[in-house]
Amino acid sequence: MTATLAAPPVSPGATAVETALRLKRVEYKRVALWGPVDAVPGPCLELGGETVRGSGAALAWLDARVPEPPLFPADPDERARVEEAERFGSATLQPLALRILFATLRRRPRAFASYSGSALARIGARLAGAAVVAYSAGHVGADDMTVRNDVRALEPLLATVDAWCEEGIVGNEPPNAADLAIAAPVRLLLTIGDIRPVVSGTRAAALALRVLPAHPGRAPARTVPDHWLPERSLSLARATAPPSGIPIPGGAATLGPWSTG
Repeated sequence: MTATLAAPPVSPGATAVETALRLKRVEYKRVALWGPVDAVPGPCLELGGETVRGSGAALAWLDARVPEPPLFPADPDERARVEEAERFGSATLQPLALRILFATLRRRPRAFASYSGSALARIGARLAGAAVVAYSAGHVGADDMTVRNDVRALEPLLATVDAWCEEGIVGNEPPNAADLAIAAPVRLLLTIGDIRPVVSGTRAAALALRVLPAHPGRAPARTVPDHWLPERSLSLARATAPPSGIPIPGGAATLGPWSTG
C-alpha cells in the first residue's frame, strides 16, 4: 500500500510526516502543491482510501494504522506530555519558521529554488519563485514587525525544547511525534544563514540535525536587518557571511554542506 503526501515544497509539517513514513517503512509518494502556502491546510496524507490533513493529525492517524515503531508512548501521562510537545512544534515552531524563512526569501527570492528537491521542481521555483515568495510571505503573516518579534522569541522557545530534552520528553530513540514536529522547523531554521547562529549550540539544534541530517535549501546570511538579531548571533552571522549582494553560487545544487541539492 502506497501513501500519498501532498504539501507545498516548503512545509515543515510535511517534513515531519514524511520522516514518520520513512521510520515506519511505509511506501509513499510526495506531491508538491505549488499554490500559495496558506491555500493548503497543512500537509495532506492519503493512505488506503482515507485522507487526513494537518501534520499533528496525520502523525496520530498514521501511528494508529502503522503502530511500529510507535510515535506516542503507551503510558497515558507520558503520551500527554509528548502530545503537548508535538502541539508546540506544530502550532508554534512550524508557522514561526515559515514566517522567518519567507521574510528572508522576500529579500533573496532566488534562494527559494534551493528549497525545491528535484531538478524539475527547482526549474519551476526559479520561474515562479518571486511571485510565490511574495504571495506566500503575505499569507503566512511574514511582515517585518511580526518576524522581528519571532526572531527575538526564538531563544526562549528553544530553551523550552532544551528543557524537554533534559526531561526525556524529546530526544530519545526512536524519535517520537514531538521529536518530528519540533525537529522539522528547527532544521528549516538552520538553513537560514542569519538565523543559524541563534539556533546552533542548543539541544534543539542537535535534535534537528540527528533526526534530519540533510535538508534542502540555503538562504544566505547578510539578508535580514541587523537589528532583528541578538548581538551574539549577529556577530557570528556577519563574521562568517560573504558580503551582501554576492549571488548564490551554482544555484541550488551547491548551496552548502546541509543542502541535499
